Amino acid sequence: MPSAGIDRQVRAFNPVPGAEAILGGESLKVWEAAPAEGAGKPGEIIRAETELVVACGDGALALCVVQRAGGRRMAARDFLRGMRVSRGEVFASAH
Repeated sequence: MPSAGIDRQVRAFNPVPGAEAILGGESLKVWEAAPAEGAGKPGEIIRAETELVVACGDGALALCVVQRAGGRRMAARDFLRGMRVSRGEVFASAH
């Protein structure tokens, strides 16, 4: 799916039912996102230093505010400080 379409879904599904994806076998809820520059295989993390950017079917999406299962909402930069995420890892669909 194009990054603009996923961005619209994240906003439309906030707060219920919410937008989710699976990363490393763990559910990650996405509260805020925005289209970003970049390309790669859909679902592939293309930047994970100070921002979390994922390639989409067309373009890329920056995950701005996320929440781990059982955790609290946090900015992506804070999430990246506490969880090892590497460039090239791939998100899986939660559905």
